Amino acid sequence: MNFFLYTNWNPSPEIINLGSFALRWYGVLFGMSFVLGYAIIARMFKLEKAPEKWLDPLVIYMAAGTFLGARLGHCFFYEPGYYLEHPLEILMIWKGGLASHGAAVGIILAMFVASRRVTKRSVFWILDRIVVVVALSGLMIRTGNLINSEIIGSETDGSWGIVYQGPNAGDQDAPVFFAEWKNDDIRITYAPENMPKDTLYLHRSAEKEEQGVGVAKIPPASLREMGKVTLRDENVPHQAWWYTLYEGPEKTPVWRIHVVGRHPSQVYEAFAYTLIFVFLLLVYYRQRGRVPYAQHFGLFLILTFTARFIIEFFKEGQVGFEEGMTLNMGQLLSIPFVIGGIFFVIWSRGKGKEMMNREQPETQEA
Repeated sequence: MNFFLYTNWNPSPEIINLGSFALRWYGVLFGMSFVLGYAIIARMFKLEKAPEKWLDPLVIYMAAGTFLGARLGHCFFYEPGYYLEHPLEILMIWKGGLASHGAAVGIILAMFVASRRVTKRSVFWILDRIVVVVALSGLMIRTGNLINSEIIGSETDGSWGIVYQGPNAGDQDAPVFFAEWKNDDIRITYAPENMPKDTLYLHRSAEKEEQGVGVAKIPPASLREMGKVTLRDENVPHQAWWYTLYEGPEKTPVWRIHVVGRHPSQVYEAFAYTLIFVFLLLVYYRQRGRVPYAQHFGLFLILTFTARFIIEFFKEGQVGFEEGMTLNMGQLLSIPFVIGGIFFVIWSRGKGKEMMNREQPETQEA
């Protein structure tokens, strides 16, 4: 039995809209990641009897490192040419564009500064605890991406595919031209802002530029009466289809949408980050806070960026230059993080353990 059967996905990214102000799911989830992270780190501090006065400064450093690193990472990893020509737009974070690899670098640098100014301990002491909540933040952020229908997956004919809909999905132009799967039928709704002057013709094709097979014709009168029209394309197998709306006898293209099942890549990542978060937290409490320096940091790098490397095979490219690349930018950037993680895990068993015992002698085991 096909459980998902090409799930139609078109949630509103807004929780509430009050005209000039809109509360969005992404922002709420992002904020929750800091609130929950703060609570988890506070419990770690209580277990280890670390000073509570370190908490607030660490959160501020982490937030600054996350935002700055993620924004600069996107600008210079993915679109360096554009932002070097338009440097002021680097500051326009509301336009979108954040990169997790940049956030990772930003957090590491911010924690290095915090280790010198706040804790006076090795940077690894902070990183080993912070990475636990960073994994939780990854879960929250990818959930927000899913609600926004962004960072979408590549095409799949599997029954678990998602048809991303709505204006942010990239495949469709809702609400002007909207399509969704209904079992083995596709329902296409056209709701124009301006009434067409001539008869419209809807065609389905396997390729974008083909005229394909005629599905229906829509006289202008029907749209004047109803304001919109919903058509049914029956017995259409689950595969990627292009629907093109043509106007008049010359068949001038008006709208084109791509109805395609895609991998729910945000769900894959969110699930991976959930497992990483639970694993790191359980290991931390199993060791009762006695974490050899760089152990958790190294494990986080290995697990997170290995998962990211694998899941990138199921994603659409984020920028044009990735087209045709064997490995995309996300995968290329993940490789050094994984290598670094392996190094730190090995290092933690010797030097890391010595540093922990030297800096925290009051908690040494008898």
